[in-house]
Amino acid sequence: MQTHHLTHCISIVILSIIISACAKEDEYSNADWIYLNESKYEITIQYGIDPSSYGGYEKNFILNPNAKHVIEIRYDLGFPNMQAPDFICPYREGARITINHRVFELRSPNSIAHIINYQSRKLGYNYYQFTYTFTDEYIEELLKSKQEQE
Repeated sequence: MQTHHLTHCISIVILSIIISACAKEDEYSNADWIYLNESKYEITIQYGIDPSSYGGYEKNFILNPNAKHVIEIRYDLGFPNMQAPDFICPYREGARITINHRVFELRSPNSIAHIINYQSRKLGYNYYQFTYTFTDEYIEELLKSKQEQE
């Protein structure tokens, strides 16, 4: 009788551990943010619009031509079965980028600041990869618009 009771208690403990582990999985989300430079330009990227703002060492970097930079973010928050639009872009407060000694403040809907401009790929449960690509065409358009403003 005691063996049966002990076995039952152990089963309940194991089941509780499994259930709590599954519940905690829903509370987390992971994302790999990949920045590709397919242009011939060197790009300096800074978090936020205010140059004194701190975005962390990974969010402030130089992206050489034909290079990539990966920011791995492991969030403590999440909910069950997240989809790509549920994630928050690392540059949601904008980015300050420098190309050819010209500074651009990117906040617009067609910039690095909005998740809709990233290609997304699901890697696992609540785990996505987002890719933003800088092209010659995009950068030349930025440079041209800056020149017109000056």
